[in-house]
Amino acid sequence: MPYYDPKEGWKVGDQRIDDEDAVADLCQKAGIPFIPSKEAGVRRQMFFMDTYVAGMQFVPDIDYIIPEMAKGDQIQLVRDPFNEYDRMAVQVVLAKDQEMIGFIPRTCNAPVASLMDQGVEFTASVKSIGQNVVEISIFMKNPEGFAAYRHFIWHSDMNVWVVRVPSRPASRDPKFQDIIGPTRKYLLEREFSESELWHIRWGFDPIFYVEKWKAFVEGDCMYICFNHIGECVFKLDVNEG
Repeated sequence: MPYYDPKEGWKVGDQRIDDEDAVADLCQKAGIPFIPSKEAGVRRQMFFMDTYVAGMQFVPDIDYIIPEMAKGDQIQLVRDPFNEYDRMAVQVVLAKDQEMIGFIPRTCNAPVASLMDQGVEFTASVKSIGQNVVEISIFMKNPEGFAAYRHFIWHSDMNVWVVRVPSRPASRDPKFQDIIGPTRKYLLEREFSESELWHIRWGFDPIFYVEKWKAFVEGDCMYICFNHIGECVFKLDVNEG
């Protein structure tokens, strides 16, 4: 996955990419809306979306924090990928005193989180403050020397699903059918790292009907099923022992 290093430019892994056409192609395939640009005065950021701050009711002393806030206050967005409730969690932090006041709502955090994981930077500010409601505006920063090649509309632009990751673990659904008929067993001589096991246990819960596979884990077994009929085709023992 390509990412932008402020000192070395665009890279894949540890390898720097100097070919502008290659960078543009990689960015487009990954859903990153930037292309190299030598234009003077390239716009440094563009509007991404407006949203509200979720989960404020769980923040200690939030009743004292809100009255001290003002429209235009700068916000920092901080990825929280190991959040036990939402893998795509993004914290909303007040820049002036580094107080966490909540999260981007689960319903719209996946595009921001996915792009942050690829090195795209965001800025945000307070748009409005109501009674127990804080709205923020989020902007995406263009890397130096790059221009946005399109407005990144996360809701309707199908390209965003290139970087989509479900925000909660996949689970069994009502149409699930276990393996029917004769089976074969294979021994996979493979040890998974802790990070790989974490991704395996998250599974895959498809959004679109045309997506062929669904995968979920129960106990130490991963079930891989046909998405449209729920029939299980493969079982994988992911016992950590």
